[in-house]
Amino acid sequence: MNNLRLGFILLLVFSGMMLSSCSSSRDNSLLGDMNSSARCPTTGCADAAPSSEKVYLQRDNSNSIFLGALDSSLEISGSCSSSTFPDNRIEVTSGGNSVSFYAINLGTSALVPKCSMGRFYIFVDACKFNSLSGYSLQVSLKPLDQTQQVVDADASFTVNFSRIAALDPNVCR
Repeated sequence: MNNLRLGFILLLVFSGMMLSSCSSSRDNSLLGDMNSSARCPTTGCADAAPSSEKVYLQRDNSNSIFLGALDSSLEISGSCSSSTFPDNRIEVTSGGNSVSFYAINLGTSALVPKCSMGRFYIFVDACKFNSLSGYSLQVSLKPLDQTQQVVDADASFTVNFSRIAALDPNVCR
């Protein structure tokens, strides 16, 4: 135990020495003062104008999903970008009809379905899909402009799923 504690202390001391030795390179110092007037690299700043061409929505796993008799929700997650539009929302439909679902957004406690910090995570109410036949869901990302109007962007994917066993009537009430 004492050897472990001594090793940890030596690691901390060595790390501190390494960080403080970075001061010889003024522009790349980890401990130096930040120049707040230099906000862009020498090659220039990225274009911050919102672009519908930069909006995307992508599933982590593109395989078909199979739900069991005890599954009451369908979880779908992935990466996304709403470009630099001020807001966005995610919509889920089946056959053109809205499907009820919930979302967890990174960086916030709100359960609003949206792309947040480059990720999305939604739970679709699978109790509405109780037969064994195959289903298809359309998941879309809708960027919103300053007036909360939907901007036309092609950011969607399809999720195919089926039940491998009839829904247990005790699961969904």
